[in-house]
Amino acid sequence: MKKGEVTAFLSLVFVLILAFITSILNSAMVQTTKSTKRQEVDRALFSLFGEYDPVLFEVYDIFATDTGQPGDGEYAQVKNRLQYYGVRDIKQEISGIQFLTDQMGAAFKEQAIEYMAYTYGISSVQDFVGMTKEWEKVEIAGNNIKNQNETFDQQFTEIASKENGKESFEFVEEMQKLPLLSSVLPANYQCSTKIVEQQQLFSQRKHNVGKGEFYIRSDLSSLQNKLLFREYLLEKFTNALSSNDKLESKQLSYEVEYLIGGKNSDQSNLEVVLKRIALLRTGANYIFLLNDPKKKAEVETMATVLSALILCPEGIEVISQILLIVWAFAESVQDLKILMNGHKIPLLKTPDQWSVSLNSVIHRQPPTNISSPIEQENGLGYKDYLRILLFFKTTDTLTAKAFDRIEGNLRLAHEEANISLDTYMTKVRCMNQATIHPGVLYDFPAYFGYN
Repeated sequence: MKKGEVTAFLSLVFVLILAFITSILNSAMVQTTKSTKRQEVDRALFSLFGEYDPVLFEVYDIFATDTGQPGDGEYAQVKNRLQYYGVRDIKQEISGIQFLTDQMGAAFKEQAIEYMAYTYGISSVQDFVGMTKEWEKVEIAGNNIKNQNETFDQQFTEIASKENGKESFEFVEEMQKLPLLSSVLPANYQCSTKIVEQQQLFSQRKHNVGKGEFYIRSDLSSLQNKLLFREYLLEKFTNALSSNDKLESKQLSYEVEYLIGGKNSDQSNLEVVLKRIALLRTGANYIFLLNDPKKKAEVETMATVLSALILCPEGIEVISQILLIVWAFAESVQDLKILMNGHKIPLLKTPDQWSVSLNSVIHRQPPTNISSPIEQENGLGYKDYLRILLFFKTTDTLTAKAFDRIEGNLRLAHEEANISLDTYMTKVRCMNQATIHPGVLYDFPAYFGYN
């Protein structure tokens, strides 16, 4: 090979090597720039989601970030915050966004259940799983009595119209007119007078909705998760027996009662709850009376005496039924007194745990054989009965009512009247377009969420 040919050959090899190295460097630069752009977006998203509401997290252990006023279809505040955190030279489109309240509060329920499972373990509700059948049994008995009210009233009217009937059955009318709230609360109990405006409530207005599809747990409606969610509500929301320091910072003090009653005042919600507990207790006490031969015989004997007084021997069966219901209700009133004093009562009683005598009901006398609360500490307290009442409310209803209370408390804490939970973001998905160098664009997706 001649000298000139060698020089030309080496020059060609050098050019090829240089082109190869340049191509590798250019490729590395492109890939590095792509990686940098992705990191910029990820960092901006992480920073944006770091702006979660501190009160929502500290009080309720829920992560969500306020995106501004509802109705902003372009999600301008989300984009502005991402630009602020360093994506100024990247074009972005929000392809999906999930708010805390979307799909009946799916994100809220997921976080609440995860919090309870992580903090207390799934085993914390296993005992309740086995108790739900007893709860249902008592609820059915209470509802049966409630459904019998029309028939009961008609039967009582007929009995009271008999000779000596009004005087003989005056105790029934007194029980029907009993002011439950003032009858069962402790003498030193200061009932809350707080009221909220209905039109301010989340459950009473139209909601801002996100876009796109996001993964939602498929087991949210399982019995175990249903119970975990209700335990979350019992822990995070106050009730009529909560300590005073917890009640002062709340828009309504009796929050669990609000979840159950849905009224706009504490007193109204407490009254609803007390009536429902009384109905549960009346059902349970009615079951006890039907299965206690001694007390059932006592009712039949008294029914015979009363039927003779009103000269209506054929009314013994009707009078027996009236006595059973009134006696069961009188016992439930005494049960409520025990509960509101912070003590416990069993779901289904034994004979030695029964407090009210039939004679004291008929003669309108205070109970003389009240069981000591100390002996009943293995029973259920007021919070346990709230748990039962929550169990029979639908999860969607409870979620909407929980949003009412959370939203109201956030407005109070932030001193901001326009806070809306349906603008609180929990997940976002965006498409990004970055310029690598003139004429070369890089499109890539990004996702971030509280998981």
